[in-house]
Amino acid sequence: MTKQNRIELIDSYRGFALLGVCLAHMFEQYFGNIPPTSFTEAVNSSPVDSLIGIGYSSLIVGKFYLIFSFLFGISFSLQIDNPVSGKQVHIQIFLKRLFILALFGLVHMLFYRGDILIIYALLGFLLVSLKTFSNKSLLIIAIAILILPRFLLVFVGDNSLLGFPGYQQGSVQLDNYFEIIRSGSLLDVFIINFQEGFDSISKAQFGILARGYSTFAMFIFGILCGRLNFFQNPSEYKHQLTKLMIISISCLPLIGLGFFVIFPSLGKDITLTTFTEAFALILYDGFNISIAFIYSFIFIHFSQKKFSKRVYPLLANYGRMALTNYVLQSILGTMLFYGWGLGLIGEVTNSEVLLIAPSLILAQIIFSSLWLRKFKNGPLEWLWRSLTKGKLLSLKSQ
Repeated sequence: MTKQNRIELIDSYRGFALLGVCLAHMFEQYFGNIPPTSFTEAVNSSPVDSLIGIGYSSLIVGKFYLIFSFLFGISFSLQIDNPVSGKQVHIQIFLKRLFILALFGLVHMLFYRGDILIIYALLGFLLVSLKTFSNKSLLIIAIAILILPRFLLVFVGDNSLLGFPGYQQGSVQLDNYFEIIRSGSLLDVFIINFQEGFDSISKAQFGILARGYSTFAMFIFGILCGRLNFFQNPSEYKHQLTKLMIISISCLPLIGLGFFVIFPSLGKDITLTTFTEAFALILYDGFNISIAFIYSFIFIHFSQKKFSKRVYPLLANYGRMALTNYVLQSILGTMLFYGWGLGLIGEVTNSEVLLIAPSLILAQIIFSSLWLRKFKNGPLEWLWRSLTKGKLLSLKSQ
C-alpha cells in the first residue's frame, strides 16, 4: 500500500505486536528453544524473578506472535483479497514478495534460530490457494487447523507431521547449542544456525508443541477481518467487538483450568504422546488466542481515546518499520546475550531483563520516528520493495 492508503491503526497495532514479540525474545534471552535447566534456575534466582517469570509465561509467551500472524492475514486480505486502494496486487508480485521475505528470514536465522519470517513466507504461499474460499469455509478450516493436527500426531505415533522430532529439555543437541551461543564467536553461531537452523524452525513450527498450526489459523482469521474492512471503520463493529471480548474473557477460566489442571495431574509422566496431552495443548492454544483477542480489544478501544493521538502514531512508526525493527532487535538482542557480544545469556535475571527490554523498545521507537521524518520506508522495507520491483526505488521522502 502507498503512504496515503496506509491505515494508521493497523500500523500502530503492528507496532504493539512487535513490542510484545521483543519482550518475549528478551525474556528468553534469544535462546530460541527449550532452555537448559541451569538457565531456567539462573533467571529465576529470587521469588521476584520467579513471579516475573510466571507473568511472562502467562501474559506474553505465545500471545503476541498470534497478533503478528493475525496482522499478516489482514495484510494479505488488503493486498490481494480486498485491497484498500481498489487495485489488487498481482498474485505473482505477492509470491515474489514472499520469496524475498524467505531470503530475509534465512539471513535472520543465522543470527537467531527463532526466526518467523521463513515460516510466514512458506505458509503465505498456502494463503493464495484460499483466496476464493467463502468466509464460512475459511472459518471451518481455521478451527480444524487448530484442533486436528495434534490429535493426528498422536494417532500416527510421531510428534511431528513432517518427521522432525521435537526437542526435549536436557537433550545433548540443545545443551551443545547453548554452549556455542554462550561462548562461541559470531562465525560459530552462523555455522551452527546454518547447519541446524531450519531443522530447529521445523521442530518449533510442526511438532506437537508447534506454533505453525495456530499461526496459519490466525492468518485465516486475519483474512476474515480484512474482508470485513474492520480497521477502516472499527467504530461500526463496536458491538461485535464487545461480544468477542466477553466470549474471550468467559473462555479463559475454562480453557486455563483445562490446561493448568491436566498437565500438573500427569506429574512426571508427560510424554506428549497421548490424546489427553494433545487436548491440553489445544486448550493452551485457546488460552493464548483468547488473551491475544483481549489485548487486541483493549488496544483498539483505547485508540479512540485522546491520549492515543500522541502514543499511537509513535507505535505506528514502529510498526511501519516492522521488518527492519524485527531483524534489528534480533541482532541487538543476540549481541547483548550471546558470547560474540556481551555474553549475558543466563547471567541476568528476569527482573534485570525487565529493566533492559523497555530501553531497547524505546530506542527502536525513537529511531523509527526519526528515520521516517526523512525517508518513506524503513531500510529493509525499502530493500524488499526494490527487490520486488527489480530496481532501486527512491527512499527519501519528497
